[in-house]
Amino acid sequence: MKIAIIIPAYNEAASIYDTIKEYQSVFPRASVVAIDNNSTDNTHQEIERALRRDQDVVVTELKQGKGYAVSAGLSRVDADAYIMIDGDLTYPAEDARRCLELLIQGRHDIVIGDRLSTGSYHAQNHRLGHSSGNYALTKLISFIANYRFKDVESGMRVMSRPFVRMVALRSKGFQLEPELTLYGAHIEADIRELPISYRARMDGSESKLDTIKDGIRIVRYVFSEWIYYRPFQALSIMFVISAMISGLALYRPGYDLLKYGELTAPYVGSYMVGGLFATFCGISAVVGMIMQSVISSSKRRDIALFKEQRRHWNAKLDASLKSKKSRKSSSHDESTREF
Repeated sequence: MKIAIIIPAYNEAASIYDTIKEYQSVFPRASVVAIDNNSTDNTHQEIERALRRDQDVVVTELKQGKGYAVSAGLSRVDADAYIMIDGDLTYPAEDARRCLELLIQGRHDIVIGDRLSTGSYHAQNHRLGHSSGNYALTKLISFIANYRFKDVESGMRVMSRPFVRMVALRSKGFQLEPELTLYGAHIEADIRELPISYRARMDGSESKLDTIKDGIRIVRYVFSEWIYYRPFQALSIMFVISAMISGLALYRPGYDLLKYGELTAPYVGSYMVGGLFATFCGISAVVGMIMQSVISSSKRRDIALFKEQRRHWNAKLDASLKSKKSRKSSSHDESTREF
């Protein structure tokens, strides 16, 4: 099998060399694709120093953001499985191997390294808001995807060739992980999570995630994806909220008409608010049904195409495993004849 290791890096001169070398030692035949995302330190030089000329690739991505960097890396190499990690040496290569083995043995589409279940992420990460924000985001995406995830912001992901060929990344920055998770759920990919370790960053390596700024961007992105992937669900909630506000605004005029047969006061403001939200209520229902119909049709096409990609991938894996067993059997027969 062809394995590609995608490592985006921005100002990771302190750790990128050791990260690459560790993954090269655990995956000696894999291609390492390291992406320098406009680093202002010696990251590029450290990448050049670590890479093997005959099988690794260095990419320079001028558009700033992790999403751009990973997209550039995925477009540079053709592989059967892709391992995506960060360049800060926080994700052990042996855990990536376990994730890859789970992907191959179970014929899954995505295996996410779960840092939270082991408690190692909380032990190493002391920035205010990171752990709580990760927990809240995991719950939100689990609700939207209708799947119980444990760590949707994990930077370690092993992805199959069919999934990578289907996904067209639109994320610029740290929205990348939620996008991969939500798209996987959209096309009904087989997503698994495997508990992994998480190391402390090396001296000189700092997290590029801004808790407030990037947190707002991620939440805003997730809500937009919610409307895109589950429009009827999202707009149904807006329908209910609009109906409640409209009902509250029109309650008093309606009460007067029923009790006295006339209005006892000029309820101009109530009429305006009630009418506005009643209109929005109707629009939400109609737009939600139309969008859901369109998305459902698109989803069926995507799933059909994805399953076709998976059939080819599984056939290739079956042939590879059969060939491997045949070679082992042949080697055993020859050694037996020698004795």
